[in-house]
Amino acid sequence: MGQISTVLYKINFKYIIENCVNKELWKKKWVIYEYDNIKIIMQLSEIDVRYDTIKLRVSGPLLWDAMRVEIPMKEDHFNETVFYQKLLSAIKAVIEYSEDSEIEKSPLYKSAWDMENMQDETNEKIANDYLDGLGITEKKVRESYIEQYVSKNSIHLRRDVKTRLRYTIHTARYLMLGYQFEKVCEDKAKALIDEVGAKFEDQEVEEYVSKISKALEMIDFQEMTSIGEALKKLEQQYETDND
Repeated sequence: MGQISTVLYKINFKYIIENCVNKELWKKKWVIYEYDNIKIIMQLSEIDVRYDTIKLRVSGPLLWDAMRVEIPMKEDHFNETVFYQKLLSAIKAVIEYSEDSEIEKSPLYKSAWDMENMQDETNEKIANDYLDGLGITEKKVRESYIEQYVSKNSIHLRRDVKTRLRYTIHTARYLMLGYQFEKVCEDKAKALIDEVGAKFEDQEVEEYVSKISKALEMIDFQEMTSIGEALKKLEQQYETDND
């Protein structure tokens, strides 16, 4: 599934809260996830004085994949675990946007779109024939009825395709995210790992999960440590054991 190359960061929220009005801080970008050719950054977005919150923008390579995460400006209202849960969800959403862009290129997705259009055309004809049978000719009445009928009887095959293919294209990215956050929001991180794993039974995924799990055990989350270095040690250890 490719070489692992990412970093883990312990975010200093106290520093962000205390310096949120510092102009220099607004220029800063935190790389909070980097793996498998995708880099996700976090940066200050806005200060909401009505609710005393700081909004952080979490974004990846796509123009439309930005998510928002909030932290309270008052330190005594801040819950680190809850924030990491929200941050995990935001990163996961960015990865999903990336996966969706790949799914939308697939023949299965394009076929689903064609079938949806065919069904809409059929529904439109049914609605027109029904109105003709009633002798209704008023344009606005016809347009309103047809729109409602088509919408009510539409099929959502494209949505089903995305649900079916979720986690199957960027499997490694989701797994890495889960293991990356396991020490700061264990329940939510494990739920993601289990959800991804439920899609697979093959040996390749099991071996991959085992590999990154061992690598992450060698990392002190308090430090900005490269997981690549941990993997190198594992590989060296493997080579030594098998000499």
